[in-house]
Amino acid sequence: MRAIGNTPTTAAKKIAAWWKRKVERMDEMEEGKQKFLEVVKGTDPTVQVVIPVTPSNSVFLISLTKGSNRKFMTISEDDIIDLPNEASTLAKVTKIVKDAVAAI
Repeated sequence: MRAIGNTPTTAAKKIAAWWKRKVERMDEMEEGKQKFLEVVKGTDPTVQVVIPVTPSNSVFLISLTKGSNRKFMTISEDDIIDLPNEASTLAKVTKIVKDAVAAI
């Protein structure tokens, strides 16, 4: 019989692995959000951006404000995560941002 506390249980190992994946995903999300802010500021530095902390239904509802005008846009969680590392995602999001900023 094994003494309690000598080795982690299977449940504890699963929880630890889940938590590690969650932290890694949060880090990727923060990198993507930062890259998104860079894209917006590169398009128009006067635009204010509000990005939610977490997505809703795997989508971020992002607010762009310039003066008294506001535009909302949706960007998928996967696109935010892929933004720093995939050129095609960067090009797609840049076009969406430029169109949204032009509409403000």
